Amino acid sequence: MKDQPLRDDKRGLRREGKLQGLILACVGASIGSGWLFGPLYTAKMAGPYAIGSWVIGMVAILLLAVVFAELAPLIPKAGAVVHLANIGNGPIVGNMWTWILFLSYATIAPIEVTALLTYGNNYFPHFLQPNSSLLSSQGYFYALLALAFFVALNFLSVRWIFRINNGATWWKIAIPALTGIAFIVLGWHSGNFHSAAGNSASNIQGMFVAVATGGVIFSLLGFRHAIDLAGESENPKRDLPLATILSVLIAGGIYILVQVAFIAAVRPEDLANGGWEHLHFPGINGPFAALAASIGISWLAVLLYVDAFVSPAGTALIYTATSARVTLATAESGAFPRILGKINGHGVPWTSLILLYIVGAIFFLPFPSWQKMVGYIASMTVLSYVIGPIALMQLRKAMPNLERPFTLPGAKVIAPISFGHFE
Repeated sequence: MKDQPLRDDKRGLRREGKLQGLILACVGASIGSGWLFGPLYTAKMAGPYAIGSWVIGMVAILLLAVVFAELAPLIPKAGAVVHLANIGNGPIVGNMWTWILFLSYATIAPIEVTALLTYGNNYFPHFLQPNSSLLSSQGYFYALLALAFFVALNFLSVRWIFRINNGATWWKIAIPALTGIAFIVLGWHSGNFHSAAGNSASNIQGMFVAVATGGVIFSLLGFRHAIDLAGESENPKRDLPLATILSVLIAGGIYILVQVAFIAAVRPEDLANGGWEHLHFPGINGPFAALAASIGISWLAVLLYVDAFVSPAGTALIYTATSARVTLATAESGAFPRILGKINGHGVPWTSLILLYIVGAIFFLPFPSWQKMVGYIASMTVLSYVIGPIALMQLRKAMPNLERPFTLPGAKVIAPISFGHFE
């Protein structure tokens, strides 16, 4: 009996998630399509000040992460943030937040699929409309197939999802780090940080705008997977705080590195006609691979095209898993029909997965490009997670003697600041 995995008594979820798996799930979710496109869009908005966008975003998300580091171990159940919303605010407000949470989660896998096809369009030029970043009718068909593939994989047990994701995440960490170092060593143009900056006032404003619309917040929210998989963590009291905090630091460090590398590697002649705002170069739909080719690092360009499948695919896989757990929690809270709480023999919420596929397929229609999707999802996700600081202070007041595996120092200051960042 000792070796048998612990289970959530009500739902049959298996507690097989270790600390390494939780950290890699969070980092793997963060380093998806965001690293492939985020540095391009933030640079176009803010020029060299885009580096500041990632620093601001990392600090803001870290403040939010430490709030959830205290909250998550209190309710170590699948889709813990749904239960937090209900406990902290009652059923009416809780159900409203539950719907926001569901919509913010259910749309991540389609974003990653869109990123995969956008990069793929460089060698199979029929996924996008001509001279556009929008999906074509053929692209929409392949998007449906790709989404079905990720949903089908999630019918495996969570142990296999962790194993697949762990392997993919080590790759996803290595390739951006290698790219950043290679660009800095072989493609450095120091003038890009000075003379090509353009209008400084405009770029400073763009630095703050890019945090929300350039993919910064979207890319750094992977920490929430430790919370969503709390019901399948072996040791939630110890592992959840560590996973949430460490994952933000790891992902943020990688994004700052690749942003510096991207700015340094752009050819000065590509900035001559309009600066960063009008940056354009051949193969811009696959920006890092195109820059690698322009620098003459052809082997890295090949690796980056491979990574253009691995990174979004890994993120789509883990987000589909956690989205299903969030949907399961909404059924448990009563906001969704109970049928969405059904578990198969592998401990997988299979009816939730089917719903996620339907919602994802519909979502492709109004938002057929990566940046359009990111603008929507950043707003929805931020709206869904500002519940954390409120719930923390309410629970501190209502249950001051509750045993807390992790108690956030300075919560009376940090919680209002983290709420104010995203309000």
